[in-house]
Amino acid sequence: MSPRHLAPARAILVLFSLAWLVSACGAPSPEELVRHRISEAEAAAESGRVDLLAGMISDRFRDPGGLGKAGVLALLRARLDPRASIHLLTRVREVRRTEEGAVEATLLVAAASVPIRDPGELPALDADLLRFALVFEEERGEWRLTRAAWRNAGLTDFL
Repeated sequence: MSPRHLAPARAILVLFSLAWLVSACGAPSPEELVRHRISEAEAAAESGRVDLLAGMISDRFRDPGGLGKAGVLALLRARLDPRASIHLLTRVREVRRTEEGAVEATLLVAAASVPIRDPGELPALDADLLRFALVFEEERGEWRLTRAAWRNAGLTDFL
């Protein structure tokens, strides 16, 4: 049999092997899924893809000031120009499941117009430093952001 004919068989074998590994390891925990969601949000923000971020935010979203999903998306559109250079350094400080079944996360974000390789570079950069308290809830099989509060962070939070 030619190598060209073996390619589909190898692909099927790889898929079955991956499926077996995933089932053997068990399903990811809600905390792991939220960490992954945060990584997806970071990539979407860096590329200015507010449309992708919109899908990660619940229609029930509210911040402490009463801002809803439409308001937070307007803020994101104003800040995340896809033609501009935005680079994020994120640090997930805590992810925990609540008694109600939600997942709370504390996230630090440094945003600058140049790549940030490590927190030690922050003193030399004109970076925005923010601390987020996030709440995710499962909706139709997806973990979506339902609440968020943010404030300025300090350099020591990142070190």
